[in-house]
Amino acid sequence: MACINVYCPEQKLLQLSGFFREAMAVLGASIVPIIDQPSPWASPYPHGNKLLAASQARDCDVSVFFDTDTVLLSPISDSVSKGGTPEPTVFAVPEGVPTWGRHIEDWVPVYRHFGLPVPDERVRMCRGRRVETLPYFNAGFVGFAEAATEMGLRFGELWLETAIEIDQALDIPNKRPWLDQIALPIAVARSGLKMRVHDETYNYSLYRRREPAGEDVRLAHYHIPGSFRSEPACLAVYRRVLDLLPDELSSVLRKRAIPYEMPGRAKNRV
Repeated sequence: MACINVYCPEQKLLQLSGFFREAMAVLGASIVPIIDQPSPWASPYPHGNKLLAASQARDCDVSVFFDTDTVLLSPISDSVSKGGTPEPTVFAVPEGVPTWGRHIEDWVPVYRHFGLPVPDERVRMCRGRRVETLPYFNAGFVGFAEAATEMGLRFGELWLETAIEIDQALDIPNKRPWLDQIALPIAVARSGLKMRVHDETYNYSLYRRREPAGEDVRLAHYHIPGSFRSEPACLAVYRRVLDLLPDELSSVLRKRAIPYEMPGRAKNRV
């Protein structure tokens, strides 16, 4: 059975409400502190919390990281294993558009710094003109085997180490906020692990979509509250959560999470 960890910076634990703590307990999630002091970053980098969380030890064969603005719509077990056996892989979905590293020359100094050749592989972005680029992935959904890599570190540790090295030692433009996604393919190349590239149904951006998500979408990435409220599949998950919570918690969630007047196509679907 999967373990669900909700990571929170250690210095912010006391800010978590009693409602949130009780709801997580009912839903079977453990709140785990992120140890982030002293900060490893050259300048403040809140996105780096995911890297710090990924680097922490867990008692499992495979870890899957989800951004907080994602909603799991259907099982993703087939992304984790093949024939029931976890594979020594990293898996993710290409970014929607090349927010960093559109050109090969952008990546050359990064790969060179780590003594790595620029790869021949290309991935196709998921939105817009769907251009092909060097490996570049959205870090809102990343899975990885927990066994030690060829570098002697677990992948989460290596991803963090790679990001810190890029942050502190490389003078490349626009590292913020894309540092985590710049470091991801470099860490994969350093690790010796295989990269499994999933299609966008495993990390489906709802931002500026004109139509509801299809039934094949596994993970919805809503980015902004308005996209969540406008997506029937997300609202169906919201209703299921309300059913799982005791009345005193579900009433609080109704008041906090979703306005009673829904915009657009979702207003009559709750």
